[in-house]
Amino acid sequence: MTGAVGSGVTPPRYIEPNAVYAITRRVEGRRFLLRPDGALNDLVRYYLALFAQRHGVKIHVMVVMSTHFHMVASVPDENVSEFMH
Repeated sequence: MTGAVGSGVTPPRYIEPNAVYAITRRVEGRRFLLRPDGALNDLVRYYLALFAQRHGVKIHVMVVMSTHFHMVASVPDENVSEFMH
């Protein structure tokens, strides 16, 4: 059974359309890939903005750390997972 207690599978989350969510994503293997570099920061911002536009997500605020990023965003529908992948 998907999401059953003890199954090791996270149960599906309920996503309310147009709600504001705090989202955190980390780098593969928690490696320090997001170093403080102007060109890299521009690249990260560009791709997040591109994907946000494609999926109708409105990013309110974002902070990029060396191993992960945090963002507060409005999600128009249940497809937040498509935006994050």
